[in-house]
Amino acid sequence: MRNAAHEAKDRSLGYREVAERVMDLVSRRSLSPGGFLPSERQLQVEIGTSRTTLRRALQHLAEQDRLVSVPNRGMALPSAGPATGLVAMIDGSSAIQVRLYTELNRLLAEEGLHLVHLDGSPGALERSLHQAAQMGCVGALVWPDEGFPNEAEVSRVAEHLPLVCLGLELRGFRGRLDLVEEDNLEAGLLATRHLFDQGCRNIAIAGMLDMLGWTHDRFSGYLKAHFEAGVQPQPENFIFLATSGHNMPDLNVFSRRLEHGRPLDGLVVMQDEYAQPLVELMLAQGLHPMCQVRTASIGTDRIVRLDGVPIPATVSSRSELARLAVETLRSRLADPSRRPRTARVSVHLSEAPQERGRSISIFTRVPVASTSGQEQLIEENQP
Repeated sequence: MRNAAHEAKDRSLGYREVAERVMDLVSRRSLSPGGFLPSERQLQVEIGTSRTTLRRALQHLAEQDRLVSVPNRGMALPSAGPATGLVAMIDGSSAIQVRLYTELNRLLAEEGLHLVHLDGSPGALERSLHQAAQMGCVGALVWPDEGFPNEAEVSRVAEHLPLVCLGLELRGFRGRLDLVEEDNLEAGLLATRHLFDQGCRNIAIAGMLDMLGWTHDRFSGYLKAHFEAGVQPQPENFIFLATSGHNMPDLNVFSRRLEHGRPLDGLVVMQDEYAQPLVELMLAQGLHPMCQVRTASIGTDRIVRLDGVPIPATVSSRSELARLAVETLRSRLADPSRRPRTARVSVHLSEAPQERGRSISIFTRVPVASTSGQEQLIEENQP
């Protein structure tokens, strides 16, 4: 018969709590990788739970790759095993990352490592982290596309798999994981400051506002430039065309702003993917993005050329991002216990940016002051 004390404890301890108590016991006993846990009977007595709850807890730990089941021998810590030489890149597989992948692969090959891509789209992060651990990857580079990751799941994997975040930090892990990012606040600041230097005083910002930190940093840079110039930002100039889950921008928001309110003389495009539709809309309303509503874009994955002249944009180096990522991972592998650190890739404003992705050319064939009969020819060239 089960003892009454165990029955009482079972009612208060769920299998997840029992699982954490098992791992606490493992930690106190300083078991090495591959080391075996005490028998189920010993664990049951030491933790004070039923066999059913204990087995569910052990199964849970095995599913999370924190323990492995060895037939006829019991449960053990994962073995360190031979190094595979694989580094996972967990990302949403955006086409604009191709050059980053290429550079990362080249740099990692110099270290005797090889890059493998795993799905990083929303909802897939935790699954891909477990997959990387099961594959025996020595580390993982994560470009987060997940607004609210499962903190407990990610933390468990990070205990034995070195992680380096790229582009932006994982929410809930500020100061807890290595981070290599572009200076997005500086990008927003430089794009807006450039327009003030051109004589603009009523500058809007347009693009996507979602839950990811880098969009907030760019918007903060836009605000900071206003305060530096002694100009009060106006809420009517905050033009958000999309948010999380939107595939197409709502250009009606920008169209209404152009038709109503104090006329704009400047526009910051918060993400370069929206530069083309915004420029086309201004031209359709007889406004020229080079002189009437001066425009600056953040990023150079998509550059808009108007009559052959590129719209000014902030520029950063993906090669530098790759170099810092590999350097940070190398440092983490050499010293797993060191404090997490953040490395930032500098940005600058270029009035003649060179594309690193898609070049989009727009040709105007009538005077830009005309509001009727406007004809445009758009050419897209994918290098």
